[in-house]
Amino acid sequence: MTISVPIISLARINDPEGRKEIAKAVGAAARSSGFMQVVDHGISEDLIAETFDVSKRVFALPLEEKVKYTRNPNTNRGWDALGGQALKGAIGVGHDDQEKTTEASADSDMKEGWMVGPHGVDESFEYWGRFGHGKNAFPPEEQVPGMEDVMRRYYDSILALATSFMKIVAISLDVSEDTFDSLCRLPAAAIRLLHYPAEEEGTGAGAHTDFGMCTMLSTDGNPGLELYAGGVWSAIEPVPGAYIVNVGDILSLYTGGEYKSSLHRVQNRSGVERYSIPFFLDGNSDILVAPTRGPGLGKYPAVTVEQHLRTKFDASYYDKSTEDIMKSVVQAPGM
Repeated sequence: MTISVPIISLARINDPEGRKEIAKAVGAAARSSGFMQVVDHGISEDLIAETFDVSKRVFALPLEEKVKYTRNPNTNRGWDALGGQALKGAIGVGHDDQEKTTEASADSDMKEGWMVGPHGVDESFEYWGRFGHGKNAFPPEEQVPGMEDVMRRYYDSILALATSFMKIVAISLDVSEDTFDSLCRLPAAAIRLLHYPAEEEGTGAGAHTDFGMCTMLSTDGNPGLELYAGGVWSAIEPVPGAYIVNVGDILSLYTGGEYKSSLHRVQNRSGVERYSIPFFLDGNSDILVAPTRGPGLGKYPAVTVEQHLRTKFDASYYDKSTEDIMKSVVQAPGM
């Protein structure tokens, strides 16, 4: 079963009247399922293709090489081992306990990832040492030629797009365009290269809601992403060249649940390996977020972005030593 989510063109994003039309469509999608697909977004097909090429090459490295760059649990930078995370039950506001249990999936996600943040972060950075901020972890240039350059260019492009999108979100809420500027300043944000082996059973990513403000997902065209809506799981068919965009917990909390941070999961039954590249715009670590409107006004407590992210990440990751990873990771075809 498939589900259609709105397809929204950003072609007129720089035109005042066009922005209003885009905002109206974004608001309607956000209040419905929280999912949409955006086209005419301005990021070149060539850059997206380069990024997928880098992703395939870095995941093709031998396990003994990848494990050298295992994700730092404080900075959220580096390689995630296959089965190293369990997203089941990572649920934001507005979802009851029955959904948490009924829609929970396998104990471990059948995916591996590589987390990448902004370029050039060092000890002079304002949020150095804080959760979700830190140096990237890249293999040497001779192992994955061009990876650092491609990821720098892609990060700059997708961050600019997501920041512009949040101004459209503000318009859709009938508040000032700059409402989310403080949340977008030096944000906790990351690209996550993802690789899903072909699977006949199990779950690539367990049922969860995304943690931050919004997610912008590029796929390789293979299906697998599923949305929980109307009590059933339905596949979202990716539109070629589009970003699948969804509301995250932080934005849903700000709107008191008016904008939906919806349950979704990944099941790769395509028979081939699947690659995707989500970008998570989570927000400035110090900003205190609480409902300002909607059904959750006065219902949910305020929380800083950093507190929320740390709670969600700590709950969904296993603590494994390098030795444990080497023992437990199952090599999938092509890895």
